Amino acid sequence: MRTRRRQRGFTLIELMVVVAIIALLSAFLISIKGVTYGASPQSTSQLVANYFNTCKMRSVSQRRWHRCEVTPTTFTIYQWSVTGMTPPLGNTCPLCWQIVSQVTFDKQVVAWYGTTASNDNGGGLNPAQDTALVLNLDFKPDGSAFTPGAVLFSDPQGNKPWRVVVYKATGSSYARSGW
Repeated sequence: MRTRRRQRGFTLIELMVVVAIIALLSAFLISIKGVTYGASPQSTSQLVANYFNTCKMRSVSQRRWHRCEVTPTTFTIYQWSVTGMTPPLGNTCPLCWQIVSQVTFDKQVVAWYGTTASNDNGGGLNPAQDTALVLNLDFKPDGSAFTPGAVLFSDPQGNKPWRVVVYKATGSSYARSGW
């Protein structure tokens, strides 16, 4: 008569189930962690400079006025409903500005301050945070900026300053460190 030997250890299936459970738990814990490592004033200001350049290129390709609106937490691109170089008539036609896209900034980055003067002197500015910021920069259908400007970005404490400058003649925008 044969006696069965008692098996010791784990089977391959048991080990794979344990590994799968550990993988699922670690994926769940990583996904709920609240820190986004890619969000910084530097990366956000470079993205916003690209958004301004996109707004400029859209105005040329669509032959329409485009408006970029910056608030402390969002960036929105609008286009004027009429083609041509005739300037928009302000707020007399509220439905004439059509929203194209909107981006929300990460919680770790704030649009700190905005001005319609393209301040690119490399520093010297030390503004207080404008929590009610609504900055509109308009681009003509020829690609130039009707209203140039600068937007300052930082972390919520104001410790990591970056700025995005939009130039009037070319409509180009660049991200620069410091205020």
